[in-house]
Amino acid sequence: MKKNLFDNRSNVSELVKLDIQDTDNQVVAREQLNRVLESQAFVQSPKMKELLNFVVEQAIMGNGDRLKQFTIATEVFERGVEFDHQSDPIVRIQAGRVRRALETYYLTEGVNDQILISIPKGKYCPLFQSRPQAAEVNSKEQPTPEEQPFVGLSPTLTVIPFLSLSDDKEQHYFAEGFGEDLATELSRFDTLKVVSMYALGDVEINPTSTTDIKRLGQELNVSFVTSGTLRTYQDKARIQARLYRTDTGQQVWAERYDCDLTTGDLFDIQDQIIAEIVAELASSFGIIHRQLYLSSNHKSVEQLTTYEATLRYRHYLMTLSKETFHRAVEALEHATVKEPNFTMAWAMLAILYFDAERLHNVYIADSIQKGIDCARRAVEMDPTNQEAQMALLLGYQSRGDAQGVKDTADKVVSLNPNAAYQIGLAGWALALAGDFERGMQLLDDSKVLNPYRPAWFSMAYILEHYMNSDYSKALKELDQFSLMQLYWHPLLKAVIEVEMGDIEAAKVSYQQIIASCSDFESTKEQRISSYVSSPEIQQKLLASLAKIA
Repeated sequence: MKKNLFDNRSNVSELVKLDIQDTDNQVVAREQLNRVLESQAFVQSPKMKELLNFVVEQAIMGNGDRLKQFTIATEVFERGVEFDHQSDPIVRIQAGRVRRALETYYLTEGVNDQILISIPKGKYCPLFQSRPQAAEVNSKEQPTPEEQPFVGLSPTLTVIPFLSLSDDKEQHYFAEGFGEDLATELSRFDTLKVVSMYALGDVEINPTSTTDIKRLGQELNVSFVTSGTLRTYQDKARIQARLYRTDTGQQVWAERYDCDLTTGDLFDIQDQIIAEIVAELASSFGIIHRQLYLSSNHKSVEQLTTYEATLRYRHYLMTLSKETFHRAVEALEHATVKEPNFTMAWAMLAILYFDAERLHNVYIADSIQKGIDCARRAVEMDPTNQEAQMALLLGYQSRGDAQGVKDTADKVVSLNPNAAYQIGLAGWALALAGDFERGMQLLDDSKVLNPYRPAWFSMAYILEHYMNSDYSKALKELDQFSLMQLYWHPLLKAVIEVEMGDIEAAKVSYQQIIASCSDFESTKEQRISSYVSSPEIQQKLLASLAKIA
């Protein structure tokens, strides 16, 4: 199946492309580049900063047409003239990470920036755009940012029946069933309320009409609308899926799926496409949650709804910074007081308590036990809640209980196999429990559903290569583990370097561990086992560290 993605999140139709050869535009582009490189999205990843800086400067100097994989590999990643992009995907991987980091930046710190820098998919030459001034927008009778501040958005959605563009009645039935099945799968997400279109009776909605989308939002009290079309030609089918915001009527996401109807069962093909759409829209880092994060990022804790508090947690998962940790803890502790029966808030708070001690050196009295108590409370309140089972899984992990991790991982996956982040996390935990075969499969499945995921998932791939004594691959994979403020980055680097025989480099990396975690020398067994529940992996990590001493 061929899948092409294009994303309208930035409302591209309202952006003005900058002529980067204009001297004034070069000045503002460089100013914007510096602002982006100093942001939380980039500050902890030197290679991503170096890559973005390189392509921007090359574009400004008029060399955008020479930005090919070979040039970037040799200039940025120190590959030799024998570089082969087919066998070494470093440029594609890193460019993908830069694209996602730029998206994170413009959804958070850079939400009000005038200048937008992006790298279109399939290319490496950056695109520079400017948001129009308020006067320009008004002249086109478009709502100003002040008139559409995301106020009132909620995780609510309806699915308009997909439209068949064929005269074949069978295709009409397929398209109608596709929309119904999509609504069913979307309703499996605990954070999303799916409202049936049938509540309005027999009405016709034109999804290309801003007025119809807004009216639908008002009548059903939903913030988002999904629709799409099905077109077939001989043995080929093309499905277009779209997402609209009902407060503005604007399309904020779209994807196209092409499939060969002769290569498999029609319902299998349908299930696969629906799984990908659902993950893109409703998973933890899907477009709906990212849109909603914008609506609440400026609010004080007292102003947050309980759902908006969970968005602070999701943002923390992408950064793992102390700043976002404290914001998430404060928001969720307030949410559990405000709404004590909100299962998801207790589950997410449990995971934050686990991270307090084992990751951030933040003192919260009896944090691990508090986390376990919160996780158990969440499971008791709703044993079918995926986040609750996930909190329980991480509770077992924090205690080094590999069997508990393995038993609970299957429950997490079974509750919603289309929840990209959750099945990825289950795979990550299984890999760290020593079950690489099952763990890596789940991580790969997660990436297919939604490539937008935390950088620390790469830890599983690193440890798999390390345990297989393939240290060069492990070191290359470490480039994906961009969270250098965490002691785990220099820890993994140190054990790989010592096994490669580079003792001096390993000693430098070990000192970086101590700089990040001053008590590591006396707590290393506890810190390693609180994440790596496999005794075999624990023993090899400790043996490698002992060689450095």
